[in-house]
Amino acid sequence: LNKYKDIILTLSNCPGLGSPAAPCALPANIGKADVKGAELEVSLRLGGGFSIDSSFSKLDFQYKDTGGTAVTLGMITPYTPELKGSLGLQYEHDMPSGALLVLRTDWQAQSEIYTAAVNNQFNRIPGYGIGNLRATFRSPQRDWEASFELANVNNKLYYLSKNDFSATGSAGTTAGQPGLPRTWAMTIKRTF
Repeated sequence: LNKYKDIILTLSNCPGLGSPAAPCALPANIGKADVKGAELEVSLRLGGGFSIDSSFSKLDFQYKDTGGTAVTLGMITPYTPELKGSLGLQYEHDMPSGALLVLRTDWQAQSEIYTAAVNNQFNRIPGYGIGNLRATFRSPQRDWEASFELANVNNKLYYLSKNDFSATGSAGTTAGQPGLPRTWAMTIKRTF
């Protein structure tokens, strides 16, 4: 539980500087908020080479006072998902030669976020989930390692950030940085 006072955030448009609202990067004292949260992490070794790891977090952010800015009590701070979680499943197999084969799959997800202090539809990033696969082969002496991985298996289109220029009246656009699409990689590693 956090009692947050004197929150300073950057406003991306400033209504007081003209009509329509002028673009700016004005640091502003937004006011006060209560932040309640919990996080759970679990790692289990199931035997037979199987293991599971997972994490889950919940965050409840509530403004108590917004200092007369364009930020309203129902908004949240930028890049603050209410829910976030991950799940990983792994299998390790010792081969007769002494080599090790490791197979892993993992999934991570988060709920929607906003990328600006004043939340709106143009700076909202919807919630998303991403899955990955990885296979690793380690030599008997563990000095060589070869891996193949496939990231964003479901080829989900998601954004890491957005810049909202729509409310300023000058640019009238929104620009976003998408996350990587489905990608694959092969890695060879030598340890000396």
